[in-house]
Amino acid sequence: MLHVRYFYANHDTIRVTRRFGDNVVDVITALDITGIKGIGPKRAEVLALSGVRNVSDLANSSVISLSSKTEISEKLLIKWIKQAKEFVH
Repeated sequence: MLHVRYFYANHDTIRVTRRFGDNVVDVITALDITGIKGIGPKRAEVLALSGVRNVSDLANSSVISLSSKTEISEKLLIKWIKQAKEFVH
């Protein structure tokens, strides 16, 4: 059975866990993309339409590819991807 838990701290996090007896194991932990400075709901929607739905997706994105899909400047995407990599690593 999967359990979805929502945690709110500095950033919204969605955590999906699976219970094995008395142990709970993380299946997915995804930080909401609006946790990145400069990304609000509108930009998050633009990014989501290009396949970037969470911080991990952003951290693994190509600046050039994402810029061409979203028309967001490469300079701004470089900043966001750098922040995303700091969160996930």
